[in-house]
Amino acid sequence: MVWAKNVDTGDYSWKPVTKTWVVDKKPIYRVSVKTKQDLIQTIDATSSHPFFVKDKGWVDTLDLIPGDNFENKEGNSFEVLSIEDLKKQQVAYNFTVADFHTYYVTKQNVLVHNCNVTKGGMLGANGTKTANTTLWKGKGKERIDVENPNPGQRPGQVHYQDNKNNKYLYEPKTNSFRDAPKSVNKMLNDKKFKGAIDKAMTKYLGE
Repeated sequence: MVWAKNVDTGDYSWKPVTKTWVVDKKPIYRVSVKTKQDLIQTIDATSSHPFFVKDKGWVDTLDLIPGDNFENKEGNSFEVLSIEDLKKQQVAYNFTVADFHTYYVTKQNVLVHNCNVTKGGMLGANGTKTANTTLWKGKGKERIDVENPNPGQRPGQVHYQDNKNNKYLYEPKTNSFRDAPKSVNKMLNDKKFKGAIDKAMTKYLGE
């Protein structure tokens, strides 16, 4: 059991771990944060592991920037100071948490998301390699992109980008966009929009 948070409702609860797995060696990055007591703490993570950033939502390790703020289970903020490529690879371990799909890491209790997993493995592991392919375009900058640069080594993803350059990650298990407003998730009722999602999942991610 792990202590988890539903970021949509703000609810906390103990949730069971439903699956664990080991991934072959992956590049590791070190995230340095400053605590409330001005102490420096570090977190080692893979490039695609999502952290919950205040006022942004879920952000992958490589997309973090100095000045971002993590939150812990007490509601305190931890400022991101730097993201360092350790220039080494090591075996990565992860697990899936029931319902909320979140858990807290390190002594500072930083909120992170479990990785996308379907078909009993990593999302996109059986898919086609693509750095970035656009499958749908709406008005202005609106689009749906699929990314699967390293099948089996890094989870693939599908995301929707709106006209303000906000990106929302698609969650296959819930058929919804993570942390997106209701107006975005309602777009899944559109045949062409959902068709692009389905194409991304089947043709590019192999699901």
